[in-house]
Amino acid sequence: EAAEHPYVRERGMVVEVPDQQGKTTRVVRNPFFFSESDTTPTAGPPLAGQDSHRVLEELGFSDQEIATFEAEGIVRDASAPHISA
Repeated sequence: EAAEHPYVRERGMVVEVPDQQGKTTRVVRNPFFFSESDTTPTAGPPLAGQDSHRVLEELGFSDQEIATFEAEGIVRDASAPHISA
């Protein structure tokens, strides 16, 4: 509802950008405008689980532990198909 408010539309606060699945998604633009810098987002957010493996590795988990987490549904692998509830 807020994204459809006339003021939000007039200011261009919600923009459509390409996502990582070849579609477009609406995102909130930076509320600050600068005369010499374009702050418009150029891409959508990362996919759910996209960075999980890397983050868990950085925290010291082994590949086997991470695979177990994924198999048990504790974390999501972004490349795996997602079923919405």
